[in-house]
Amino acid sequence: MTPDASSATTAPEHPWPSGRQGWYVVVLLSLCSMAAFVDRQIINLLVEDIKRDLQISDTQISLLQGLAFALFYAAAAIPLGRLADSGPRKILIAAGMMLATFATAACGLARSFAQFFVARIGVGIGEAVLTPAGFSMVADMFRPSRLALPLSVVTSASFVGSGLALLAGGAVIAWLGTIEHTTLPFIGRLSTWQATFVLAALPGAVMALVLLATVREPLRRRRASVQDPDRPSLREVLAFCAQHGRIMWALFGGVSLLAANQFALGAWVPAHFIRNHGWTPSDVGYTYGLIFLFCGTGGVTAGGWLVGRLQRAGWLDAHLRVAMISALGSLPFAATFS
Repeated sequence: MTPDASSATTAPEHPWPSGRQGWYVVVLLSLCSMAAFVDRQIINLLVEDIKRDLQISDTQISLLQGLAFALFYAAAAIPLGRLADSGPRKILIAAGMMLATFATAACGLARSFAQFFVARIGVGIGEAVLTPAGFSMVADMFRPSRLALPLSVVTSASFVGSGLALLAGGAVIAWLGTIEHTTLPFIGRLSTWQATFVLAALPGAVMALVLLATVREPLRRRRASVQDPDRPSLREVLAFCAQHGRIMWALFGGVSLLAANQFALGAWVPAHFIRNHGWTPSDVGYTYGLIFLFCGTGGVTAGGWLVGRLQRAGWLDAHLRVAMISALGSLPFAATFS
């Protein structure tokens, strides 16, 4: 390999950041993820109020919960992930958090289904950069032999965030319910659900500013370059997926179906208990939030532990086996839930 080719792919040798620096970034990214999930999930506690005020149907609510967010989240994640390969990651994350913040507040100010739909698109696009850019930053702050734990902490933050979204949302709704009406400067009078969206947006803006002010962009351990032989092109990625189509369809199809089931429950369990069991949104937030917080986080931790045990026992497909066991184990509970 020529000196030029080598310099195009490998960064000069530099000391790794201290453990304190690395874990500070991990904690900060975890808090960003929690704030993002509050923006993402708070709508699930407010379904009935939104339907009443905007005069929309369950189908339209499902489009706001799912299609408006998920489609554009997925579509934006690919180009934003490629941009994170070479761009300033902390700025990308902060910009995405600010976009999600303004979009979440816009959800609370929406006066029609169309306005709400556009605002949810903004939430999806804003949050799409956090995972690829965040993982890239963490990978440049920890040696490969010490990377698994920091990444697992950042990943588990999404489940903690789901629980906190429900817990904090329930608390905010209960508090706002004690106030006759909410009036904000430059905005005017808001209903309880509208004020909840505006308040839920604030943590994301705070985390974006803290990230910009306190984190230094980590040195890339490997420079992204078109000459990098280890950096496949999009065409090569698509060709690899086509060549291994059967396994790709099974993996992505199976995991997508599991995710659809998980998000469907997250979206409609609050409305189910409010409509059919007489619960209030704050009741659902406290109870369901605790379940998410402890069972969701516990499931991720237990799954990682089980994968490690199976791998040490010689099972090369341990990850797939644990995913299959989890899916089959949840089946009777999902089938009998009412």
